[in-house]
Amino acid sequence: MRRLKKYGIRKNKNRYRSFNSYRRNPDFSDIPENLMEILRAVPPDSTEGTEFQTFMEGLLKKLFPTTRLKPIRFIITDEPELNAFFLVGYNPPVLGFSKGLLVKVKYEEDLLGILGHEFTHKKFVDLYGDHHNSKLEELAADAWPLLLLADAGLDPRQYVE
Repeated sequence: MRRLKKYGIRKNKNRYRSFNSYRRNPDFSDIPENLMEILRAVPPDSTEGTEFQTFMEGLLKKLFPTTRLKPIRFIITDEPELNAFFLVGYNPPVLGFSKGLLVKVKYEEDLLGILGHEFTHKKFVDLYGDHHNSKLEELAADAWPLLLLADAGLDPRQYVE
């Protein structure tokens, strides 16, 4: 169980930061400005946004070490609620995390489990189109990350707690 502090993460006035330098700045121009305002998204081209993108790309590589993934864009929303979500209908896809959720996350496995959960929902959308999640889909989205964490050599028990 790895505490996120060991990975260059700090919490400062509800700010989530990674100290890694960013490699690239993904394009978010296809997402309407009013949607970004409604979501209260941190500007993706800000230091916080680019550092978060880089940090999350690194976590994806841990969760899917042998899979070549298509690009994914990550955003942070300035919301106190605990929430993570995919924006459906964008290519490359956009995965959002609220600051409220990021402040509560203590372990890397927690964040990796949440990533796996959201990827399960994304997979269902890819297979069946945009729809309301059934109870069975929620169960799958809760269970699949456990297998992903174990396959990545991480402790899935931390995510369950």
